[in-house]
Amino acid sequence: MFAGRRFLSATLSEWAINALVAKPADDADSLQSLTQRERMLVQLASEGHTNPEIAENFLISPRTAETHRTNLLRKLGLQTQTDLVRFAIRRGLIQP
Repeated sequence: MFAGRRFLSATLSEWAINALVAKPADDADSLQSLTQRERMLVQLASEGHTNPEIAENFLISPRTAETHRTNLLRKLGLQTQTDLVRFAIRRGLIQP
């Protein structure tokens, strides 16, 4: 705080503004933008599989599985595992 006010760095300010004005991804468009492999990752992750389990399925390292999961969330405009589960249910990738 500076003179009783809050201060955000330029980087943090830009991030906050982008987060506020970002348009939520349209589910239909988001699903169409996924490769078959990404759809499988959505399904496995939303079913609660761990990164090591996903890695074993894809024959990759757990760290790579974690990176893919993070990138997928970003691509879909999602923040949390719960968001991913909701997305998968709405799109019929998993059953509730």
